[in-house]
Amino acid sequence: MEVESIHKNGSVYMKVHIIPEILSFSQIPVLAEKSSRTVLLARHSIRESLVGRKPEESTGLRLTPEGEKLAMDCGRILHVMAKEAFFMASPTVRTRQTAQKIIEGGNFIHKEVKDCQDISDTVLFYDPAIPFRAVQENRAHLFLDEYFRTGNAPGFLSLEYAARKLFHFLTETNFPSSQTILITHDVLIVTLLSGFKVYPFTLEDWCGYLQGAVLFKDAENGQWSMAYAVPDLSKREKFKLFI
Repeated sequence: MEVESIHKNGSVYMKVHIIPEILSFSQIPVLAEKSSRTVLLARHSIRESLVGRKPEESTGLRLTPEGEKLAMDCGRILHVMAKEAFFMASPTVRTRQTAQKIIEGGNFIHKEVKDCQDISDTVLFYDPAIPFRAVQENRAHLFLDEYFRTGNAPGFLSLEYAARKLFHFLTETNFPSSQTILITHDVLIVTLLSGFKVYPFTLEDWCGYLQGAVLFKDAENGQWSMAYAVPDLSKREKFKLFI
């Protein structure tokens, strides 16, 4: 295992221990028990199609029945962790639904889901109109391929800056619980994990299925560890990009 350092003006100002193995969601509660803090940044589950919709309609897309089932399955997997977890979601219907289905699948009650703009699918954009237009013109895969290969693309913050900003939010925010589950969008997860070289993503790797980036804080030395996580290592369904 390596330690990835992020530098600023020649000085190291944050470190994270990289876990090179892909984790199953079933491993997260076990590792969380040994950690002083755990943050799971998970993608929303399978959603309705974007085809034929206007960009402003994207926030209202709902989960498909298959997406609801997958989110509930994840709730059952994470039930030990979710019992104490604090839930937040990007302010879209599909992310809130995913959080609620995880809660429902884990058979928990009295759990609220707070909106969190810091993990919305637009925080990586300095000009959202450019990526949205690319989606409508079926060119989004070209933007994303450029972004994850070079670290830059029209309309996007630089990948290095965006990953550092997201890591700072996840590790420095004083969440109400030591175990936090945040439901977001795949572009943030891939940006974070690519920026810290956790996993060598390609477009084929990351599109369309529920997955996550998980961070654990060591109870003794305070160091953070980061890993790529999927619900089931033996069954990683993939779906067409931007359907």
